[in-house]
Amino acid sequence: MSAANCPETPRQKMISMMYIVLTAMLALNVSTDVLNGFTLVQDSLNKTLHSAEVKNNSLYEQFEDLNSQNPQKVGEWMSRATDVRKQTQALYDEIEQIKVDMAKAADGENGDYQNLQSKDNTDVGAQITLDSTKPVKEQRGVILK
Repeated sequence: MSAANCPETPRQKMISMMYIVLTAMLALNVSTDVLNGFTLVQDSLNKTLHSAEVKNNSLYEQFEDLNSQNPQKVGEWMSRATDVRKQTQALYDEIEQIKVDMAKAADGENGDYQNLQSKDNTDVGAQITLDSTKPVKEQRGVILK
């Protein structure tokens, strides 16, 4: 979610590393007990996400107020902020859809990624993100890279 010229914060690096470790553990077929630990981390991240959403919404409201007061000065930055918001929302939606698809592939049509039943099925991640019928550049796992 950061721009190319902005360095990642330590928190962003930690979250990225956590997902890399999770993916590696899934690839290594670790036990479900270890994966249950990530449920706790996910709950914590959800709380952090909610806090960040509240803060971001407040910032966007401030942007809109400033834009209404001085559109010449703030207009360009409001446009950029809106573009960033759209792009991050699209990425967030794609990740959420991948989670839903993985849960449905693992637990059936009524699968819920918040409450997985088939945590032992570690092949689902590769089945969903690496689709051999598509060119490599279009595969979901590569897109998220």
